Amino acid sequence: MAKFVKDLIGQVEHNYGRKSHKYMMGIMNDGLDEIAQTSRTNTATAETNLKTGIRWYPLDNSLMIDVFQVKVLDNDLSWRSIPRLASYPEIGDTSENVEAVLTTATSSPFKKSHIRKNMSYYFDDDRIAVLEIHEGEWKSIQTTVPNDSGKRLQIHYHSRFDEVTGLHQNINKTIGLKYGLHLALLDYLRYRLEEDNGDFQKSSYYLVRFKERIKKYPYRRSAVRGIAPWGFV
Repeated sequence: MAKFVKDLIGQVEHNYGRKSHKYMMGIMNDGLDEIAQTSRTNTATAETNLKTGIRWYPLDNSLMIDVFQVKVLDNDLSWRSIPRLASYPEIGDTSENVEAVLTTATSSPFKKSHIRKNMSYYFDDDRIAVLEIHEGEWKSIQTTVPNDSGKRLQIHYHSRFDEVTGLHQNINKTIGLKYGLHLALLDYLRYRLEEDNGDFQKSSYYLVRFKERIKKYPYRRSAVRGIAPWGFV
């Protein structure tokens, strides 16, 4: 089992001869992206504060595959999921991100029932909108939220793997690829190299095997990562 990037490249070079390490690491990054998008085994959580009057919160799509859950902290300090809107709603206020100057709240003001019934979110490219029903209309957060550094918005997302940039990176610990998927990455390298060689029969064989290894990966356990979208810490 390959432990470091150089080990995996060495296994390939044993059969294919000396290759540019920069080129090989580029192929590995392509393979890691394919694995991340197909297996959905990497999850990450990012947190930030909700602000009164603010609708939009920026996300860095270069780190994310998709967001699968959004939560808000309630007044009992428990995280509660809010639903995603399937389409753009009619908004009862402007889209300007203008934070209201309200400082009377000293803790999370949202009750569990309010979060479940009156809050929601949707996406627009590289940002997420968090809304609240106020006077019968969807609006930016109207409830007075403490103006402090507390984290009251939580984003759960499937993340990409760390980029391969050096030969001595640990594939499991640094890159984040579980041992059970190392052979899948090896098959992806073989698939691309056979494609370069013009042997499309072998290339197709390794591509099919690559996909089968991902499909059969037995554990499907999430590895919570420390990556945060831009604007989140």
